Amino acid sequence: MTVGCSSDEVTQENPAARKTTAFMMKEAAVTPTGSRTAGTYTGSQLDFFWTGNDHLWVNNPSATPALVESSSSNLAEQLVGGVSKVPTAKFWFEGEYTAPSYVVRYTGRNSSAGDKVIISPAQTQQLPAEAAQIGMIGDCGTATATYSAVNKYYEFTLDHKAAYLTLLPYSSLYTGEKVSKIKITASSPIAGTFGFTDAGLTTAAPQNPSTTITMTLQGNDGTGFPVANVANRLVNSSTIVLAPGTYSTFDIEYTVTHPISHIQGTVTKHYTNVTFNPGKNKKLEFDLPYPVTPGRYLFEDGTTGTIGEQGSHTIIGVVVREKTATEDGMAMYLNRSPDYHLSFQGPRGSLTYTAQQWNNVMYPNFADAARDMEGYKYTWEGAGSWNGTTVKATSASPIFSAFQDVASTPSSAITFANGKRGKWFLPSLGQMMLAYQALCNIEVLPTTLGQSSSVGDYAHMKQIFVYAGAKGLGDGNYYPAFVGYPDPDMWTSTQADASHAYSVVANFNEIAGTISFSVQKSELAHATGVARPFIYF
Repeated sequence: MTVGCSSDEVTQENPAARKTTAFMMKEAAVTPTGSRTAGTYTGSQLDFFWTGNDHLWVNNPSATPALVESSSSNLAEQLVGGVSKVPTAKFWFEGEYTAPSYVVRYTGRNSSAGDKVIISPAQTQQLPAEAAQIGMIGDCGTATATYSAVNKYYEFTLDHKAAYLTLLPYSSLYTGEKVSKIKITASSPIAGTFGFTDAGLTTAAPQNPSTTITMTLQGNDGTGFPVANVANRLVNSSTIVLAPGTYSTFDIEYTVTHPISHIQGTVTKHYTNVTFNPGKNKKLEFDLPYPVTPGRYLFEDGTTGTIGEQGSHTIIGVVVREKTATEDGMAMYLNRSPDYHLSFQGPRGSLTYTAQQWNNVMYPNFADAARDMEGYKYTWEGAGSWNGTTVKATSASPIFSAFQDVASTPSSAITFANGKRGKWFLPSLGQMMLAYQALCNIEVLPTTLGQSSSVGDYAHMKQIFVYAGAKGLGDGNYYPAFVGYPDPDMWTSTQADASHAYSVVANFNEIAGTISFSVQKSELAHATGVARPFIYF
């Protein structure tokens, strides 16, 4: 950066027309890691840039106080038309500066002091590889600004004094999840308010010390950075600012969130004797084990937890999707409904049905049916039926055996019934496909009738159910989760046309531990169907 002396025609460069001195980033021989305060991880290094509200301090021994904050810059002139960062900037300081050189300091974008730097214990990154946040969470630096008689201002290149850690988690086994949070824990403080001198950070005895830093990853949709199957900076690299030093223990905990179920799991990587040098970026890759997100269960009171968190609770289902601030959670029963040979319309075991519209809406087009999420409505609300009044779950005539069998699922333990919550219902096609995604880790869904989904993890899915007490293969008539027995078809509550509704068929290999599924249109009373109860909480 360069600085202009008091004899410069500064009024042409600074519209404020005050007697000021300019300091500007040196254009020549600027290294990629010098003089900037927002970062972009390129894959081999962390490049820095200037962003809005950046400012400097100059150490002027003849002034009182000696540390003087810059009064203006040319950043606003550069950051226009969607530009959010620039490689060079000029800063002005009030008064005349005549010494051959001065030390300048950068203590953070929103800093109010030139002798303190706050490294935040709570950091956030919006997009992979774009560490635009570092100027607000602890980035800092110093430089000797030397007067240039040719350019008639002071030139400097910032020497960064914080340490930087770029993390690239990935999974060579499964890529359907997202990293939503990363927490690092060290043997001594890595965050807090540190003293800052012309030499850099004073890491001993910081104020408000913290041995942890938590990085929240946003991504385009606010749910985190995707997990790639190889380390990929453009997919999920994030950069943490921390205090330089050597740490005898250094743990990195990754929080992984399933994008369908919203269920979170954590995995921790332990390191020892790790050194972070001032101004340097350390890259760490980590192959996440599979699976990270555990099975999660619905308890009788509407709360959820893992097997280890069950305590005295009764498990009534497996969570398909955790509840959020805007939508109910959804779970499925541990076993299929008690009976088999069920009909969408008609009594159990019958091949007789009446061909007509039974739901309030039919979906002859597969793509539309796959988006149907109204299973509860079709089961428990009159508005979900053709005439606007019949409740299929309780109708004595006509009979809807699949709906009624599901609705009669034991519920004596449930204490959270309220509105739609706490009643078992026959899932729609969209809800059933969602469950396959969430619990079988199936990434590619079928897009046409008869087409198979991609292969998922049967062994993992079965384990989730059997751990909670679901009966396994060969144990009575109860097969785990999605596998129909003795009837292969599993009903959904989505009607296709006057004579057909959608059913799902699981294709699994017990030995290989794999599962996939396909969707078909089944006659309303083909009598080879079972049902899996779902519930809101």
